[in-house]
Amino acid sequence: MILSLVCVFATTCVQAENKTLTALGLPQDARVLLIHADDVGMSWAAEDGSIQAMEKGWVTCGSAMVPCSWFPATVKHCKKNPDLDMGLHLTLTSEWSVYRWPPVAGRSVVPGLVDDEGYMWRNVMQVYRGVTNATEEIEKELQAQIDLSRKLGHEPTHLDSHMGTLYYNGVYFKIACNLALKNDLPFMVFKYNPALQGVHPALGYYKQEVADELEAAGFPLLDMLIQQEHVGDTYEEGFQNYTKVISDLPTGVTLMILHLGIDSPEFKNVTGRHWARDQQYRIFTDPKMKEHLEKENITLIGWRELKESIWDKRDKSIKKVF
Repeated sequence: MILSLVCVFATTCVQAENKTLTALGLPQDARVLLIHADDVGMSWAAEDGSIQAMEKGWVTCGSAMVPCSWFPATVKHCKKNPDLDMGLHLTLTSEWSVYRWPPVAGRSVVPGLVDDEGYMWRNVMQVYRGVTNATEEIEKELQAQIDLSRKLGHEPTHLDSHMGTLYYNGVYFKIACNLALKNDLPFMVFKYNPALQGVHPALGYYKQEVADELEAAGFPLLDMLIQQEHVGDTYEEGFQNYTKVISDLPTGVTLMILHLGIDSPEFKNVTGRHWARDQQYRIFTDPKMKEHLEKENITLIGWRELKESIWDKRDKSIKKVF
């Protein structure tokens, strides 16, 4: 997602009632954490590592990439274990060098999302340049991904965005939020912080009134995002890094993004960061991590709790927020 948001959401300027904590039925001094697996279904290594970490470890939720080869395996796992808290990692890019995927809607339907090789663009700015003013292609592709998930039998718990494509452009962000209402699925959004304006020029659209409109429409607002990897040169160093991050969590609701995988020859040929994803998988299936979370009195939740406590209770007559 947006790496530079990690520090911005760590502090709040004014102490006020945290409505998200209140809606969850938790005290105002609670430290709540969603441990979230990104890129589920991207490859078999990512699929296997993410599902194991959700079923046997301490990862509370995840989001899957519909255009990728192993998404049907994600659906199969979710059908086998309905308790899995799995959303959709809405995908408009295909970033790896030799492992690529095309759009779900079809190349002829969304030509602006396709590069010269017939796959999705490799980075966010290429998406924006490729689509230009034909932003209806964005909605078509996102809707196609949601529709395919439901057609295959998986009902997502939430929506978020691969590589932050739906956040770095105000038009794309509004499309995603309206699509969330249309499909009755919460989209990952955050509380407003004035410091956000200095993080990235493209985020200037996200003002207090935008956050207020989203909250009024029933979107759960998160307090803090942690995406930066805290892996180390050794497993022990990585474990210590993550325990410190957890010990330093402020009050409020934090979402920590992990990229999980089990190292393999396949994974080595997908990403040079295969070892880092494997390390995160091992850290968050380690019984000592559970002990640390309990010692720090961290309340673990997933998107399902946010959906049931906030989203499902919203005014459903609101069909569009922007």
